[in-house]
Amino acid sequence: CFTGLLGVFHQLALIRAGLPEHLKTAVQLAAIGLKKDTGATRFLLEQLSHLTEAKQGNNRSTTVLKDFLRREDKLNPFEHLIRCLVAFQLKADLIPPHRKALTQVAEAAHDSGFLWLGGEALLLLEAFEPKAKIRTEWARKLFAEEGIAGLTGGATDEQTWQRSLKARLTKRTGWARTSYNGYQRPR
Repeated sequence: CFTGLLGVFHQLALIRAGLPEHLKTAVQLAAIGLKKDTGATRFLLEQLSHLTEAKQGNNRSTTVLKDFLRREDKLNPFEHLIRCLVAFQLKADLIPPHRKALTQVAEAAHDSGFLWLGGEALLLLEAFEPKAKIRTEWARKLFAEEGIAGLTGGATDEQTWQRSLKARLTKRTGWARTSYNGYQRPR
């Protein structure tokens, strides 16, 4: 359940949310996934587990990740995307070989029809170099039309703070609405 790609995407969603309770859950679920997963995604789960712990203030995990970000390991395109996302989340710089590889991931994924992967790579490149002339219009349009929540989030620290406050208030007072588009929440 929390192994394989499902576990990776679950971790990404919890990390992207960024709320303290989500990060705590992410650490717990990563531990379960890492005990069970011996496959190819174990590497990704380990990196995301370290990232979650680093976001909670664990200096050892931060050091492990920063060492990883300095290495020039040969990774597959999705693994490289995750490496760059880790760097983005840690506010670390990409070394030139990683930046070049991320550009290659964006181009190859787009040309092969893997538009989500190519779009994520482009938006990550833009996040690292906001003043560079990276053409992300097609990725932004795709994400908007399909309702895709990008991995970089795009939320400012203030928006994250507001989301956290709203979650805490909602936790205390219950849901603000009892329905959404005709769906009634169970009581």
